[in-house]
Amino acid sequence: MKKYRVSGVSYLNSIPMIHGLTQSLKVMENTELTLDTPNICAEKLMTHKADIGLVPVGALLDMDYYQIISDCCIGAFGNVRTVVLASNVPIEQIETIVLDPFSRTSNLLLQILAKEFWKKDFHFYKGMPEFENKDIKNTTAAVVIGDKVFSIEKKYTYIIDLSNEWLKFTGLPFVFAVWAATSDIDIEYISDFNQAVMQGARAVDDAIDNYPQQINISREEKASYLHHNIDFDFDEKKKTALSLFHQMAKEIKA
Repeated sequence: MKKYRVSGVSYLNSIPMIHGLTQSLKVMENTELTLDTPNICAEKLMTHKADIGLVPVGALLDMDYYQIISDCCIGAFGNVRTVVLASNVPIEQIETIVLDPFSRTSNLLLQILAKEFWKKDFHFYKGMPEFENKDIKNTTAAVVIGDKVFSIEKKYTYIIDLSNEWLKFTGLPFVFAVWAATSDIDIEYISDFNQAVMQGARAVDDAIDNYPQQINISREEKASYLHHNIDFDFDEKKKTALSLFHQMAKEIKA
């Protein structure tokens, strides 16, 4: 069997699945694994520098062909904690929103909520490095994602969880990323890969102990986040949610 190039994500929310992969000798003997930011993961898959990627679902809109190869995903039913709109004023007073340069999916989610749920018009611009520490002031808010949220969530007066807003809007969970491929993958490898990531998703505590993340939260907070905020099962409700998100995101793009 050929070696497959797999691009995973370096955020805490992905660590259980990465742990599952690295603990499977059968998978790893046929895998070249790298950990990247979500946007780089998507770029690698679209430019054929990776065969499989944990791809932000917004990026799937740009792919002519893809297949979702796993029953695991990065999802949430309600509060996800690490995809937020941070502000020092209530949403009624926000005029400008800085978009996270590393997350098209979260930016699209924000824009869908603004248009369809909150019924508000904002001025948007894409942030530069350290925007989450510099740009949020007065009537300017920002989309902040990933492990950065742990360091800013107590810094600002209002932290609006975008996954929870989606739940209020649709009654559905949200899917942030899925394991996808843009070319045909050996069926046996897919089966082994899927089994490995599923086992990892069910071994959160082992994953935390084996992959210490350099973020400013305790082990207990990491465990609580992974057990209670992240939902790894790519079930039928999440498939319905993904289809709805893609439908609405296409209207935003247009």
